[in-house]
Amino acid sequence: MPLARTLAAFLAIVAMFLTAIGAALISASEVDQRVSDITDNAAPSIEQLTSARADAQRLQFHLTEALGLGDGQRVRATAAAESDLAALKRDLTLYTGIPTFPGEEQLWAIIEKDVKELVSLAVSAIAALREPASEAPESLIRGQFATALNRATEDFMASIHLNATDAHRAAQAIETNRRHTSHLVLALTTIALVVSACVAAATARLLRTFVYLQIENERMAKDRAAELELFAARVAHDLRSPLSAASVTLEMLSRKGTPTGNVPHLVERGQSSLHRAVLMLDGLYAFARAIGSGPPGGSSVLLDAVQQTADEMRARADAAGLTIVVEPVPHHVAVRAAPGVLASILSNLLGNAVKYCPPGSRVTVRVVVEHLARIEVADNGPGIDPAVQETIFEPFVRATSGGAEGMGLGLATVKRLVEAHGGSCGVGPTPGGGSTFWLELPLA
Repeated sequence: MPLARTLAAFLAIVAMFLTAIGAALISASEVDQRVSDITDNAAPSIEQLTSARADAQRLQFHLTEALGLGDGQRVRATAAAESDLAALKRDLTLYTGIPTFPGEEQLWAIIEKDVKELVSLAVSAIAALREPASEAPESLIRGQFATALNRATEDFMASIHLNATDAHRAAQAIETNRRHTSHLVLALTTIALVVSACVAAATARLLRTFVYLQIENERMAKDRAAELELFAARVAHDLRSPLSAASVTLEMLSRKGTPTGNVPHLVERGQSSLHRAVLMLDGLYAFARAIGSGPPGGSSVLLDAVQQTADEMRARADAAGLTIVVEPVPHHVAVRAAPGVLASILSNLLGNAVKYCPPGSRVTVRVVVEHLARIEVADNGPGIDPAVQETIFEPFVRATSGGAEGMGLGLATVKRLVEAHGGSCGVGPTPGGGSTFWLELPLA
């Protein structure tokens, strides 16, 4: 899961990076369009209309000036008016070739109509000025032409205002777009930095966990190797004694001249030695199965498991002069442990009590059920040294060095099986003397 979260965070950073790039590209495209509206439309239109307005005003000036001049000077003023008229036509031609804003086409039609009338009046005025001593141009120039010029000037100013407004609107759109894009990029960058910091922290934590697990694996491998070495040495040492005794017995039986009366005794001693070896091997096998057991599964009814185990142990208890008492067990209570696993746990605990308690002792089995099932095996035997209680569930640890057979693997097997099923176990003193071994298992 941590790796999946780290990968998801990395993909989120990539997505934010791509989103920021996409937003920047869209913003740049919009800005380019607005800039084009200003540079290719509004600015040239304003420039040409302003120039046309100036041309029209110079045309009026030169025509009015020509009225008060003599024939020679009138020719010069008329030529200047003709030049102004040509410049006006040129500026208007350039203006009509520029792309339009919405609503500007209607102004074009009005400008074209009014300018056409203005040009026609200017041409008539220039023609009249060329006639010697003509009085007609004054009323034409100061009256009709002046009126047409005012209308055309108003048209030019209306179009200039429209283009200036659209240019201002485009500039505002550029500023708004820039501001929004800056905010978006800043927000995405901040989020990406925060997520990157989290990813870096998670990666560092994963790296520390990996290093820790690697160190722990190496330590556990060394501990396992040391444990295996100790295990092999202990097994070799414990098995050597009964096998050596069996070997000596067989050697004595093989010798010639062995008294016939000693044969049954030697055979019995050899069988006893081999029986001890078999018991040790059974303990090793049970412990190995507890270590290598797979995932816990199944359930067992406590009443059946306790009664069956107690019944199996009663013959050994009677032979040892012990009494096994099973206190009332709640009906229909089951624990999360397979019947075979629970039988192995109970057999080990009851078997230890029978093995180590002196004749006349009492072994009591009781079950207490609350949120867990607690099973206790209590005896009034010699008890266990408190110094040993902390390690008694470890492999090869025995509570006594007396003559009882075994390798100290029974309680280690119990601990491995109980913990594998989510439970716990321990030992404490019995009131009045003896020991109480207990275990707790989850309810099924």
